[in-house]
Amino acid sequence: MKKLLPLWMFLPIFLVLAACSDNSEDIDRYYATVSTPKVTTTTPTSLTVTASVTGDLNQIVKKGFCYSAAASVPTIKDHVVDADENFSASLSTLTSGTSYYIRAYVYCDSRYVYSEVVTATTESLSLDDELKNYVAPTYSDDYTSISDWSKRSQWNLANVHDPSVVLAEDGYYYMYQTDASYGNVHTAGGHFHGRRSKDLVNWEYLGGTMKNLPEWVVPKLNEIRKEMGLAEINPNVNDFGYWAPVVRKVKNGLYRMYYSIVCPGTLNGANTWSERAFIGLMENNDPSNNNGWVDKGYVITNASDKGLNFNVKPDDWANCYYKWNAIDPSYVITPEGEHWLVYGSWHS
Repeated sequence: MKKLLPLWMFLPIFLVLAACSDNSEDIDRYYATVSTPKVTTTTPTSLTVTASVTGDLNQIVKKGFCYSAAASVPTIKDHVVDADENFSASLSTLTSGTSYYIRAYVYCDSRYVYSEVVTATTESLSLDDELKNYVAPTYSDDYTSISDWSKRSQWNLANVHDPSVVLAEDGYYYMYQTDASYGNVHTAGGHFHGRRSKDLVNWEYLGGTMKNLPEWVVPKLNEIRKEMGLAEINPNVNDFGYWAPVVRKVKNGLYRMYYSIVCPGTLNGANTWSERAFIGLMENNDPSNNNGWVDKGYVITNASDKGLNFNVKPDDWANCYYKWNAIDPSYVITPEGEHWLVYGSWHS
């Protein structure tokens, strides 16, 4: 009588055979290869692509292309378009002059099989065509829910007017603005409010750079009025306007902000032209120190070609008293190192 071997001795051999058999069956039955896509047509807003697949085609449930301008290895989690029976498709509504990463794929046996990546670039449009095809974004411009002064950390770009932006040494963009906010809640924090950002999208609110009306403004105003034969005045400090600063980096460690302060009242009483504006200057060696702006005083004011004829009515724009206004400065440093201040605006 032959002696039987224990069953467990055959088990490893059985497992090896089974594993090989199953793996081989998977390869024979489900294996598919997708070719790298070829781009056949290119326009400013579309790319036509084609590919092919080999293997057990009966197992393929779906085929198409996935693509992205950002992901260098796109998947079906990015943009996807189905392929037709010839394994071709058009990728549409693309951005002109932009490179896209594209892969073909098939879906079979509950899994995706991808091709290698191909990169293709849409054609560029002329500026006229870009403008012709531009569609402005639409959204509800309503930030009343965060308008309170206590929520200023959430303002981001809310309450920004006449912005001026500079790239500083620390890699941040710094922005300064006209005094304005929903409900005038900004008055709690001074003037010429600042923000900073690394990406020009998300902005950290920093607060006012000028805490109070500069000490030179009222004395300078009355000095000029005296020269014009006008009486001295003492306006309410809360009635002055703070408009349109412009900020520039002059060099490492030196930043300049020219600003406008509009004086309240009229030159010589009712039915006369409005009071003048001043352009002043502040400097800072590091804009990350929002309290580090040092006022350098008066730069320039309005100029008139009417002499002492102050009786120009405030709505007589064709004959306004000032030949040059003194708001909205723009500070230009030329490649040759010349410094120019362009200003005026609103009237004259």
